[in-house]
Amino acid sequence: MPYQKLLLYSLFIVAPLIVVSLLSLDRTISDYFFAQRGDALWHFGNFITYFGKSDIYFIIAIGLYFGYRKSNATLSKAGIYLLLLNLVSGIVVTVLKFIFAKTRPLLYHSDGVFAFDWFRYEYAYNAFPSGHSATALAVWFGLALLFPRYKIALTLVGVMIAFSRMVIDAHYLSDVLFGSAIGVATAMLIYAKMQLKAFESVQLKPYLILGFSALFALFSTLGYLPLFDLDEGAFSEAMREMMVGKDYITTYLNGELRFDKPILFYWFGLLGIGSFGVNEFGARIASAWFALLWIGATYLFVRRLIDTQSAFWSAFLMLTTLQISIISKAAIADALLNLTIALSMFSIYCYYLKRASKYIYLTFAFMALGVLTKGPVAILIPLAVSSIFFVWLGEWRAYLKALFHIPAILLFLLIALPWYYLEYQAQGQAFIEGFFLKHNVERFGNSMEQHWGPWFYYVGVILVGMLPFTALLWGAFKNIKAKLQEPLTLFLVIWFAFVFIFFSFSGTKLPHYVIYGYTPLIILMAKGIRTQSESLIILPLFVFLLLMIALPDLLVGMHDTIKDEYILIVVENIHKEFGLHYKTLLLALTFLLVAIGLSKLTKEYKIIATGAVFIIALNFGVLKSYSALVQQPIKEAALFAKHNALEVVMWKLNTPSFSFYSQRITPKREPKAGEIVLTRSPQLKTIKHYEVLYQKYGVVLAKVIAK
Repeated sequence: MPYQKLLLYSLFIVAPLIVVSLLSLDRTISDYFFAQRGDALWHFGNFITYFGKSDIYFIIAIGLYFGYRKSNATLSKAGIYLLLLNLVSGIVVTVLKFIFAKTRPLLYHSDGVFAFDWFRYEYAYNAFPSGHSATALAVWFGLALLFPRYKIALTLVGVMIAFSRMVIDAHYLSDVLFGSAIGVATAMLIYAKMQLKAFESVQLKPYLILGFSALFALFSTLGYLPLFDLDEGAFSEAMREMMVGKDYITTYLNGELRFDKPILFYWFGLLGIGSFGVNEFGARIASAWFALLWIGATYLFVRRLIDTQSAFWSAFLMLTTLQISIISKAAIADALLNLTIALSMFSIYCYYLKRASKYIYLTFAFMALGVLTKGPVAILIPLAVSSIFFVWLGEWRAYLKALFHIPAILLFLLIALPWYYLEYQAQGQAFIEGFFLKHNVERFGNSMEQHWGPWFYYVGVILVGMLPFTALLWGAFKNIKAKLQEPLTLFLVIWFAFVFIFFSFSGTKLPHYVIYGYTPLIILMAKGIRTQSESLIILPLFVFLLLMIALPDLLVGMHDTIKDEYILIVVENIHKEFGLHYKTLLLALTFLLVAIGLSKLTKEYKIIATGAVFIIALNFGVLKSYSALVQQPIKEAALFAKHNALEVVMWKLNTPSFSFYSQRITPKREPKAGEIVLTRSPQLKTIKHYEVLYQKYGVVLAKVIAK
């Protein structure tokens, strides 16, 4: 577009709209959306506004430039284009924000202030123009210029992102219009200056897809959801107490000894909350990095021993399957444990191929790190699988040589033994009984904490845990008898089968135990993608989405059969969090999934698109609503207690995340008169007189007046 037309566009269209908005529309519209906070549109706005952040597009731009710098000049130039769109619009907006210093709606709603304060740069005074709107329109209208065939859809995405700022009451209409105009003008100017030509399609490089998938699936939502009790809350609070108490050998939870797990993950978790603060992101960042290392190690192993295509699919499936996606973002030790087990097993197989001593050392070193992460299971799985594998192939001499390699055993002891020795010196027999006997021996022989199940328990876990790619399980085991003639396939099957069988006969059954065998299972699935029928790819996710849409109504329909009073309260309030915004998102994703299935995309791109749809549905739909219903009340009660410096007693409730958020130890016992108690509301009927301080969805913080 010629510059003269661009100037006319700015002067005669946008400028009058901005003036009208400032004079009469801004506050009226802001009042409307402020009154609608928490409704379906507000939730959708909170979700989509995330895509107005420039850092997302900076990473994509840099990836495009360096990814295609030597192989595709057009795409490399597109990376520079995307980078400039962000930089130019960002600089212009920053300067204008400082000049105008217009107040945000938060000041209007709190103090009645709606004004320009001129030449200051604080959050409450940097509304005009909207930076998110400028970024969104610069990027998405810029993409519309590159892909004219999709210009309407791409522009509408940018407009939705921009106007989400108004929906969540972060900006006024005038802010959004001004920012959007800057974004559109920036896109047209840079597109013209760079003399770019429109193109219709590109072939993305595999490592770019994996990079973007890792960014979105692992890191983008680390601080998005509250901590989940019991495990996340317990690990996170133990980290916090370690930081406060400065005891880096023994872990405590609410002031009491905690022998559930060894020390290694706590040390890394401590680095997370020490670097990023006592919050969800700080508690979870270590897990995300270990998951990335686990996935990266699997990619390199498969690429070396099979091929690049299978390596890509192994990594992508690990990033987007249900159970791995969840533990990879959780403040628990499982991502680190799976990393150490996988590296031990990869080293064992490399030793089988090369017979080099370095792989023996690596195996023992990784097992030692695993023992420091979660205990004997890190020895059991590599030892059992390797013995079966080597004996099966008649290679028992090579196996015995590795098993009794004295220098490697000494290396193992050098890494693993010091902490165990120091902990025994500090806690004595309590450590032996608490860690080895209770949390290892008894877990296998007996059902602990009501975590039990039938022998086929893990069949169901795997079918659900492999979502959205459950259909690929067929390809993994198709013609398996013939495939077992190949040593690598034999090794992978033994690995998975041992984990599956061993934990199926364990007295204590938890869903994440079988994940120790997911690395070989994923590799087998990746190898079978070539022969997988295209028609079944989207079916498991389609069924999952329909079930999740119907779930709130199904639970409400079961209301009369529920005996637990707390569960009844949760079900009675379920539509407040699993309401219109939740169903709208999942229904839209269902239609998108059907469109993907009916499209002419290749099977490979359908798998990638299915993974993306699932991650959005899981993180921004199911987990978000579930956490808002069950965990958000715990967090809000804790923040209330922290703000008012309350000493709280936890009664008939086990939610250690409360201690993490309130940053105080919360003893678990029956409350006395005059004390503040955190409990579930049905328990209050056993207290004679009390004053409710906070209550939501069955979680209550109350002052006990008389017992």
